[in-house]
Amino acid sequence: AEIEELKKQVQNGDAEAMFLLGYCYLDGVVVEENEQEAIRLWELAAEKGNVDSMNSLGMILENSKHPQDRERAFQLYRKAAETSLDGLCNLGHCYSDGIGTDKDDKKAVECYRIAAENGSAQGQYDLAVCYRNGEGVKQDFAKAVELYEKAIAQGHSNAMSNLGLLYDNGIGVEVDKSKAIKYYQMSAENGNMQGQFLLGSKYFYGDGIEQNYEEAVKWFAEAAQQGEPDSMYHLAICHNKGLGVEKDVDFAIELLYMSADCGWQPAIDVINENGIRRPKK
Repeated sequence: AEIEELKKQVQNGDAEAMFLLGYCYLDGVVVEENEQEAIRLWELAAEKGNVDSMNSLGMILENSKHPQDRERAFQLYRKAAETSLDGLCNLGHCYSDGIGTDKDDKKAVECYRIAAENGSAQGQYDLAVCYRNGEGVKQDFAKAVELYEKAIAQGHSNAMSNLGLLYDNGIGVEVDKSKAIKYYQMSAENGNMQGQFLLGSKYFYGDGIEQNYEEAVKWFAEAAQQGEPDSMYHLAICHNKGLGVEKDVDFAIELLYMSADCGWQPAIDVINENGIRRPKK
């Protein structure tokens, strides 16, 4: 019934309804999945000035193989950036990665800075990455830590795992394994696959925490379900040797191939060095 109501609102030219119905088509919620229909609806809504549709449409087009689609994504983000912090961050990503425009780290930093100063967690995170890597700004770890902390206060799970990495490796801060683990745990519990993998690794190797293969398997499995290849690889080791889980060599080989199919080099090497054949479907 709600879908019918949305469709009625779309016919009456309601841009917000177009945005919402587009998402239903993209994800196949209550209607049959249809990306083209989502794109059509978002194009209409974007023309009416709906910023969410500009950002969502840009997300699809920026990954296209066609240069004109990527240029269109850049134009959409540029329009969205006039009134939307998400739009500013997306525009910054175009400058960072040269999507639909020339790569320009300084312009990217400008976008992230405005978004960050206006309270955008994504902007704070993106600006932190620039300071951490010295891209478009002078490298400044203290500034990166400060911005990661701001983004973390707003629940940004990538900022959690990234700040954990700084403490884990003593980059710009004193090495502090327990702080690293705290941030990995936060990130993992927020469903972040990098955080889940990093936390799993800590338990697997007993690094800064008591070795616990059951916990390692738990977090590797969570990350592997999200397509994280290093987790698939480690999970294969656990199943192959019966670490924290019942030994299951067939499943281990399956996981190894899943990881290799993601392009994960260590998995590819193990397969080639041991002449492991792909399991039959």
